[in-house]
Formats: sequence, structure tokens, C-alpha cells
Amino acid sequence: MKVACIQISTKDNIDKNVKKLISLINEAIKRKSDLIITPEASTILTDDKKLLLKKSFRMADDPFLKQVSQISKKHKKWILIGSIFIKENNILINRSIIFDKNGKIANYYDKINMFDVKLPNGENYNESKYFKAGSKIKTVDLPWGKLGMTICYDLRFPELYRK
Repeated sequence: MKVACIQISTKDNIDKNVKKLISLINEAIKRKSDLIITPEASTILTDDKKLLLKKSFRMADDPFLKQVSQISKKHKKWILIGSIFIKENNILINRSIIFDKNGKIANYYDKINMFDVKLPNGENYNESKYFKAGSKIKTVDLPWGKLGMTICYDLRFPELYRK
């Protein structure tokens, strides 16, 4: 099993971010990766909630997900989107989505643990102000074993992994 972990410096230009992601996914395919993984906030990252809402889509309408589905199906690859921001009824959800080798969504997970912290230097991060937290633990059966789905800050909560 060969895994490709893609990392980009996501900013607020969704078109530029998507172009880079697709290029790197294709590079991982050329290198014969079996499972390709993208980062949290793969397509856009900004503190501007209005811009996030404007540039986010319902899961069924997201053009990036449609592209990934086609690539996954064409090349028979499993692709895990670390997360993208999904819009449901004007509410944002930080969602991880995994495509099977047939380009179908095998499962998805909504981030449960929001990163809400006030640092000693005065910086504040309040994900719960912008995102609706998930409530369900999700796994997916891969050809190589079972995968538990989590996103970034979830790592700090070992009970999630015990379950």
C-alpha cells in the first residue's frame, strides 16, 4: 500500500488552491499511490466568514468534489479529502470525505471538536463561532483495513479514538 499525503498552503483563492490540489493528486497517481490524502481546509482558508459562505457549496454541488470523484473513478484510487467547508442552510461544516476507487463517496465525517482557544498573547480562535460541530464517529473499510475519520484538532481527544 502506498499513501500520498498532500500538503499545500491553503489561502483564500479557491481556484488557485483547487488547481494546485488537482495537480498534486495527479502527481500522486503517477507515483502509483493507492490512497491519496489532502489536508484540512483543502480548498479555502480565511477568517472572513462571508467569503467562506460565498465560496462554499452543498456537498452535492461542490465542483472540487465532482472533479475528485471523476479522478478517483478514472484511476481507481481511494482519495481522502482531509476536509472542505460544506454549506448547509447558511451554516458551515468542516467535513472530511473519502472516495472509493469507483469515485463514490464511501463515507464522510463532520469535525466534532472545535478549536476554541485564547492564547496568552491575546490571539483567539473560535471555530465554534463559524462551524457547526459534528456528533458522529465515522469509519470506513478500506482494502487495507479500517480507517477512523477525524480532522486535525480531534487528535487532542483520545476518547474519540478509543471509541
